[in-house]
Amino acid sequence: MNEKILVVDREPDIRKSLETLLKKEGYQVSSASGGDEAVDIFKSEPFDLVIMDINMPVTSGLKVLRKMKKLDEDIKLIVLTGSASIDNAVQAMRHNGAFDFLTKPLKNGEQMITSVKQALEKAGLNGEKNALIRKPRNHQSAGNKILIVDNDPQIQKLLLALLSRNGYQAEVAGDGFEAGVKVTAFKPGLIILDLFMPGMDGFEVCKRIKEDPSTSHVRVLAIMDHDRPENRDRIMAMGADSYMTKPFDRETLVNNVTSLLKSEVLVESVSWKTMT
Repeated sequence: MNEKILVVDREPDIRKSLETLLKKEGYQVSSASGGDEAVDIFKSEPFDLVIMDINMPVTSGLKVLRKMKKLDEDIKLIVLTGSASIDNAVQAMRHNGAFDFLTKPLKNGEQMITSVKQALEKAGLNGEKNALIRKPRNHQSAGNKILIVDNDPQIQKLLLALLSRNGYQAEVAGDGFEAGVKVTAFKPGLIILDLFMPGMDGFEVCKRIKEDPSTSHVRVLAIMDHDRPENRDRIMAMGADSYMTKPFDRETLVNNVTSLLKSEVLVESVSWKTMT
């Protein structure tokens, strides 16, 4: 059996238990105790499946999932959670492409092995002769392209001028439907997204971007009129990478944009599912 699995969990006993279980089934297994270590290992060699704890120190499971999906959009991830009460985090990881969720402690290994086999079968790898033929990872950058999605002409004009002065290439979409067209044609690395627009609002736009594997790598900076906890929690649970409130400080916005575009390797190729 050639399938390679990466186990990521901060608890040594759980890592050891999973390694033993998976190796007994004939899988090749590597392990990591934290998110940053896991991403470094994932960059250095190809894997067919990742089993990952949702709650890790320093770098959260959601951030690790996004990083891995950017490196390999087809990778299957099984998420382990020690609590059923973190619904927002679970939903966010599901929206970002997690294949399955299992609750710790696992009652027996059979549940894990069943999930592993289903994930590998979904990927077309379980026991197949071509298990070592994997889609190459795309490390190209979307560069400095930014899409502004806002129905306010004054905000559009302000952001276009501000971003242009700071060396970014920016385009505008006046609503969520136009954003779908522009994402395909313009291929941005970042979207500055107003949450409250007529028709399709920013919440739905963000949800569709992050749920689609071909666009989930695009960074989303959400802009809202009021810093209400319910709106902030909702958009972050849908996968937004950061948020700001109006009126915003221009220098802070530019710094936020720069940080988001430089924080990850962005994927160049984008295929958008029409927003209709």
